[in-house]
Order: sequence, then C-alpha cells, then structure tokens
Amino acid sequence: MKKLIGRFAAFALTVIIAMSATSSVAFAKTKKNYTWNISLNHEVKGKIKRVKPGTLLVIDAQNYKKKDITKLKKAGYKVYSYLNIGSVEDNRSYYGRFKSLRLKTYENWEDEYWVNVSRKKWQNFVQNTLAKSMVNKGVDGFWVDNTDVYEYNKRRSIYKGLVKILTNLHKYHKEVVLNGGDQFVTPLIKSGKKYLINGVVQEDVNTRISSYSGSGSFSSQRSDFRHYYENYFKRVKKAGLSVGLLEYTRSGSRKAAIRKYCKKHGFNYCIKGNIII
Repeated sequence: MKKLIGRFAAFALTVIIAMSATSSVAFAKTKKNYTWNISLNHEVKGKIKRVKPGTLLVIDAQNYKKKDITKLKKAGYKVYSYLNIGSVEDNRSYYGRFKSLRLKTYENWEDEYWVNVSRKKWQNFVQNTLAKSMVNKGVDGFWVDNTDVYEYNKRRSIYKGLVKILTNLHKYHKEVVLNGGDQFVTPLIKSGKKYLINGVVQEDVNTRISSYSGSGSFSSQRSDFRHYYENYFKRVKKAGLSVGLLEYTRSGSRKAAIRKYCKKHGFNYCIKGNIII
C-alpha cells in the first residue's frame, strides 16, 4: 500500500493531540484515543497561538530553524520531526550523495526511491547528519517514515539495517513513532526490540484511496485488509505501543463510523478529505 504521508519534501505534518506533558513516552503510554490533524505547507510566521502544554506538533525540521522550534515549544507544543529513513527524494539536497544506494522507484512517485538501508554510509548519515541536526534544533522526537522498505526488499540485511538506524536514534533518548511498516514492526516486537519505538500509525485501515486523480476519491476498505490490521494492532497494543490511524473520506457517516471505531479500540486518528501529496 502506498504511504502518502511520506511526501514531506516541502511540507510539514501537524499532529494535534491533548497529551500529558509529564510523560516521557506519552505517545506509547496513553490509554485514551485522540484526534490529530495534518497540515500542508505549515510555516512558523509571526506570533504563534499558545496551545495546551504537551500538544504534539510534527514538522519536517529540515525546513525549520532552531529559533522557530524554540517558539513552538514556548507556545506549548511538543515538537517531533518527520524523518525519512527508508527512501530518498530527488529534491533533497543530499540526493546526489546517495543516488548509488537507490533500490527501485517508489510506487506512484517517480521522484522518490527506496534506499539501501543496509549500507553504513546511509545509516551514519541518518544518525550523524539528519537526526543530529534535528536534535540540535531542539525536537522532542522523531516521526519515522518508510520502514516499509523491508516489505519491498525482504532481505535480512535490510531488516538489520533498519534496526541499526533505530538503535542509533535510540541513543538520542527521543520518542519515536513509525508511520506504517507493519511487516517490519512485527518481527521487531518478536525480537524483543520494541523499546526502540513508542508507537505506530497506519493509513487506510477503514477507508482506501480508489483514485489518485486531483484531490482523490475514496471508498471503504476491504474487510480482509481491515481484519489483518486489527490483528496487527492487537499485537502492537499488547507490546505497550500506541496505535494511530490515518483515514481518507468526505462522507459524514463514514467519518462518524471511524470515530466510533477508534474510540472503541483506543486508537488515535486523523480523517482527511484530500490526498496528502
């Protein structure tokens, strides 16, 4: 399944959650479900409206300065940064350095490529350049994308490469939430390394994108697909990790059903009426 949330070259992901500011792993520990929202082209300009302390804001910190993040934190936000560890986009400044590590084109996105995460060159870059820069800017955690590279390149070296990257990130003592990556998360939990992450987010559990044209068109997800993820979420929750859903629909009744579903299962959720691109 295409993970649209990974398109972060020029925009930020805003997640609004009424969380406790006292918990060091609030994303994983919370039992109550929360709504969150995604905002494109988010910019820090002028005075920032104050929010309830601990409100989570996920941005692409590569597009922000330290002073901008400081302003956000003073306004009450807990700031996460989007961090793409499994693919590389050709509009990133560092693309040329890792062009040789491309595996294959990312489906539906000709300007993005899965990257060979088993290579130390990439692992070191993620830890010592990307993540370090974000930490130096003052972020509180990482919103990690594209561990699905293991699904499309199911080699032991790819799995170990992802584990190595997460282990490196763990050294910063920041919270980590994975977007997607169910086929990586399952063996990660079984191997006893669940401590490397705090939670997961999954797209299209109850809904699916039936057309990518324009702002997109949406329909109900297949029952077998939903059941697969319901079983997966049980394992994730049992491991003490949080679960978040990203759904696409413009239907009022379907939105209500999703809210009811998430409340029943204790999932965080976001419902969008347009494709995130």
